[in-house]
Amino acid sequence: MNLSISNIRQLLGFDNRFSFEEKLLNGFSLTGSLIGISILPAAFLGVFGQLPIITISLLFSISCGCYYLNRFRRDFLKALYGFCGLFTFLLLFEWYTMGGVHGTASVGIIGCNVALLLLMPKNLIGKYIIAFSALLLAMLLTERFLPDSIMGEPVNFDTRQAQLISIFVLSTFATYFFKKEEFRRKTELLLNNQIQRHLVSAIENSYLMASFDENRNMLYLSKSASQVLPFNTQTELTLFLHRLVNERIQSEADHVVKELQLTFNQQEKYLDTIFHQGQENQQRFYHLIIHDITDRKNHEITLQQALNHQAEMNELKTKFVTMVSHQFRTPLATIQSASELLEIEGGCHPLPKNSPKRYSQIYESVESLRQMMERMLDFGSLESANPTLKVTPCCLKALIEDQIKKHLNAFPEKRNVNFKAPQNDRKVNLDFYLFQHIVSNLICNALKYSNSENEVITISLTYQEDDFQLTIADQGIGIPADDLKNLFMPFFRATNTENHKGTGIGLSFVKQFVELHKGTIGVESVLGVGTTFKINIPYLLESEKSAPQK
Repeated sequence: MNLSISNIRQLLGFDNRFSFEEKLLNGFSLTGSLIGISILPAAFLGVFGQLPIITISLLFSISCGCYYLNRFRRDFLKALYGFCGLFTFLLLFEWYTMGGVHGTASVGIIGCNVALLLLMPKNLIGKYIIAFSALLLAMLLTERFLPDSIMGEPVNFDTRQAQLISIFVLSTFATYFFKKEEFRRKTELLLNNQIQRHLVSAIENSYLMASFDENRNMLYLSKSASQVLPFNTQTELTLFLHRLVNERIQSEADHVVKELQLTFNQQEKYLDTIFHQGQENQQRFYHLIIHDITDRKNHEITLQQALNHQAEMNELKTKFVTMVSHQFRTPLATIQSASELLEIEGGCHPLPKNSPKRYSQIYESVESLRQMMERMLDFGSLESANPTLKVTPCCLKALIEDQIKKHLNAFPEKRNVNFKAPQNDRKVNLDFYLFQHIVSNLICNALKYSNSENEVITISLTYQEDDFQLTIADQGIGIPADDLKNLFMPFFRATNTENHKGTGIGLSFVKQFVELHKGTIGVESVLGVGTTFKINIPYLLESEKSAPQK
């Protein structure tokens, strides 16, 4: 086995695996063990009398136990408590054998206290000082009030020499570890300085940094200057920096940040320039920092071009939808008029029994396509321009009642609708067409997604101080919780609506129309229980009529 110094330090517990306090405690414990084992044979031979045999045995055994706990079990606190117990026992033994506090070695007390304070964690130092002070007070009170017979007679063995040796050894260990700790901290400081130098070097390699005195003389220029500004000659570079500094000085600002665009060898370069001027020791100085941001700007330009392209594609999509919707109107009108003529002419000729049903299906399909085209046109207009409100006084109660009757008559199955509103109707300024669309869409959805006449649809209108509230609640199929966040997105449909017709545009219109009135819309739904929509729209002022809405 190679017993080098590093191996011995590792074996004894003085290597870098242990903290400063752990190494110090290992040293103290090892010292106590060595002192105990060296004088224990003499104690057994009766050189020190009978009583010191117990003391020296405890010194040896507790020191060994502390060393084992701290070195091998890595239980620092238990080892520290054992060391405190050993110190307390030795102090009480000396107090008893030396005839009181006046006979104890103050140097030994101070040395052991210093050693323990070096080992103590910060949260235990206050508790230790209180406990040690209480122990000293108890010893003094015992000497004052108890009979002299309790105190033992001073023994012949003078322990002060042993104490001085122990303090000398402990002080040596403490000094050694303090030196090691100081060396470690200096090493860390040196390492930090090296890291800082590396960081400065890295910055210098990517940033141009220049300093000038008050006479515009260049005091410092970083090594990366020719990389950031690839002029053909050093003179051109110097002249450019002087011109840049003079321009910044004329701005009379202490700190200026500006972006530049230059051309080198037919290639565009984008630069961030930071200028700072100040005064130190009654002398002006100027600092200039230039950073090449060409790559970042190129990425920004590419991203902006992609965004512009996306905007153009969206505009083309909107125009295409609008064009197709307009083109569908003519054939739909032709189909409808031809069907009506055939139905009229059919009165003069015998027709099959199911002919009226066929005509009804044609009319319903034409009307469905027409409504879809109208919604597509509305969607295109919302996407392509900023719509405005055409505000007129409207009777809300009558408007809602008309929409309920319209949808109930058009709906094939019977539905139960309960409308609650104040008896006295009230005129409110809003866009009649847009609000009619809001009410129509929500009532249509409530009827569509209710399964039977036993499911009641409740519509409530409430006039409040600053706004009015419209609530439409159904007991239908409900909306899955994961779909609620996307419910008002264009063309989005809930995952449980596959068996129901729809385009997914209606609620998107509703939300935009409500927001055009500066209102809010909210939805609450439980799957299989029902859905509730709440709309709050403030009363519009006269000055807001026909005003563009942002």
